Amino acid sequence: AYRSIESDADRREKGREIYRNFVEDHSPAQVNISFAARQDIDRVMAEDDVYPRRIFDAAATEVFGMLRQDKFSRFLESMFYDVMVGE
Repeated sequence: AYRSIESDADRREKGREIYRNFVEDHSPAQVNISFAARQDIDRVMAEDDVYPRRIFDAAATEVFGMLRQDKFSRFLESMFYDVMVGE
């Protein structure tokens, strides 16, 4: 959806929202991405007024890759999950 935003101003606004919610350190729903991917996004956010359509592509690829590896379902089946939910 981000890539399809035509207006530079609208893309900048949506990009900042995505950054604040998912990428920025200590954000409410911070995603697990590599330091390099985060650093690239940080640099663009700090230096550019117009954010490229593909600014979040590397991060999204990393997140989808982790989901494909099925780490979350393995966590749910682990003893760590049982401890966290008090079972």
